[in-house]
Amino acid sequence: MSKNIFLTMLICIPILCCANISAGNEDEEDVYGEIPEPVDITEDTVRGLLAKKGYRRIQIIEIDYEIYQGQKVYEADFKYRGRKYESAISLNKKVIYVEQDLD
Repeated sequence: MSKNIFLTMLICIPILCCANISAGNEDEEDVYGEIPEPVDITEDTVRGLLAKKGYRRIQIIEIDYEIYQGQKVYEADFKYRGRKYESAISLNKKVIYVEQDLD
């Protein structure tokens, strides 16, 4: 009889442990951060606007939305001559500012 109890425990304990682990994972949510809103300005458009301001041959790092003085604008981070810059571009495609990113 004790041999049957031992075998039953040997089989049941791993099953119960696995069931508890999988149940714990179902309650947790995967958090990856906010999904950024897609921008409706192309890298080529940003390059063209910045070229008119004297920033040619740039490497765009990221384009996203930002709030600048209470208005939604495009923010373009880019590299120019080995330095990082940040620019704000209005939704009607006018460059508001370009400054070196000191971060």
